[in-house]
Formats: sequence, structure tokens, C-alpha cells
Amino acid sequence: QYSQGQGVLSVGRVQTPVLSLIVNRDHEIRNFKPEDYWELWTLYRTVKFKHKKNRFKTAAEAQELLAAVAPQPFIITQIEEKSTSQPPPQLFDLTGLQKSMNQLHSFTANETLKIAQTLYEKKHISYPRTDSCYLSDDLYEPCKKTLQSLNNRYPEQVAPLNLEKIPKSKRYFNKAKVTDHHAIIPTCQLPAHLDNREQLVYEAIVLRFIAIFYPNCEKAHTTVSGTANDEIFKASGTRIIKPGWQALYKNDIEAKKDEEQILPDFKKAEQGPHQPEVKKCCTKPPKSYNEATLLSAM
Repeated sequence: QYSQGQGVLSVGRVQTPVLSLIVNRDHEIRNFKPEDYWELWTLYRTVKFKHKKNRFKTAAEAQELLAAVAPQPFIITQIEEKSTSQPPPQLFDLTGLQKSMNQLHSFTANETLKIAQTLYEKKHISYPRTDSCYLSDDLYEPCKKTLQSLNNRYPEQVAPLNLEKIPKSKRYFNKAKVTDHHAIIPTCQLPAHLDNREQLVYEAIVLRFIAIFYPNCEKAHTTVSGTANDEIFKASGTRIIKPGWQALYKNDIEAKKDEEQILPDFKKAEQGPHQPEVKKCCTKPPKSYNEATLLSAM
């Protein structure tokens, strides 16, 4: 059962579009015809570079190019670095909380709603059936008191904050964007005991709340281009300069590192031997909806 505000389907208004999404995706999957394609990569130093032509239609075409580039040195031709400043994520509304708990812990939307409702009835969080990610301005001072309470339970997470002067950003405090109920946040009443599932939902809400008062995460995104026999290859990577709010999500950051290359210090015009290879790949059908992706699509 789904909906943006209440966690249930309204038969005439929501159910038909949702079923349409599922049926259309199922049709795409059933009628999908996989196709083989080939990619050309090369390993220079410790970094994998991909040929600018993403896909080759035949293995012969890719192998011919491999034979042409293999004997030639790999030359770094361009290094581009772009810095970005990523603000903390928005506070949770019900849909956002349901998506997050489904992605992280495979909770159904209805399970998350029931747990959040229980936490609300125990006075540990604010009203959960909300479609707003914002707080009204008059909650700024109460938020200070909530942080002071949370400091007793989460001292490591709250310690970097100046509780006398926490930031007040319109990204989070914006009365004009608050609907019937503001975003889901913890209250000053800390739980004495929660079961495992309640603890997971509660801590997700707490960390998201604390995060909005942290500084931005500063990142450097680097793209390196190189050539072999005038054929262009590229590699990219990201490094965190200042973690900011992402320090609250150390485990998530560690997981992401496996998906990103760590780039060494390249110099323009440097060159050396490389190891090209051809990879056979196959197109994949679109994935079936899970609760998180369905909530996003809605």
C-alpha cells in the first residue's frame, strides 16, 4: 500500500496510476531483447580508463582498436577538477522515510508507517503522516532544545555543533513550504527502550535532523583524459575534501568508495605503458519496481 501522505492507496485517485506504472514496466521487461556490445578499457598506473566511444557493435571493431593502441604509450592530456559543495539532505516526509527504510533495511512502506506511528504515539517523533520536508520558523528555538536533549544520547554526533547558535537555513526552515504538518523530526522525549526495528527508524530520523545543522560536504570531482595512438580515453573519480554532514554517515561513505576510483596525482603530459582490454557486455532490461523506486515514481 502506498501514497505520498498516508501510506495507503486511494482506489480511484492513486491505485490506477500505480498499477499502470507496474504494468507498463512489466511489459517493458517481458518484451526486452538483450543485445551484446563491447567496450575498450585500458589500465594506466592503477586507474582504468574507458575509450570515448562507449560501445562497439562488434568485437572485431574493438579488437582492431586495441591492437592499434597497445604498442603506443599512454599520455595524460587533460586533468579537470571541479569542486562541489553538497548541502545536507532535506528532512524526512513520510514518503522519504519509507523510501529510505526500504532501501536500507527492506521495510515495506506500511511497516515503516506503523513503526513511525508507534514512535509518534510514544512522543519520540513528530506527526509522521506528512508530505512536507520543511519546518516553520517558530520551530527554530525548540530545535535547539531537541539538540540539547539528543546530546545526552548522541554526544559524538551533536558535539561539533554550537548549540547556542545553530544555523537556520531556508532550505529547512521555510514556513511557506510547510503543509498541514511539518517534516518528521525527533522530540525532546528520548526513548528509554526501543525494539530493533523501532531503533532503526528512530535513528534515521535523528541523524537526518542533526545533519541539517552540519556544514556542507566539500568534494572534488576529477576527470582525467589520456590518449594512446591519438585515441581518447577518460577516467573519473571523487574525493572528499571536507566531509561536513557526511561524517554522520561514515558507513554509507565507506560503501560508496568501492564504487568510485581513487585517482592518484596525475601530471599533464606524463606517459607510460598501459594494458588495454576488450570487455564483452550485454544490455539489461529495466528493473522491476520495488517499494522505494515505486514511491519515487509516484
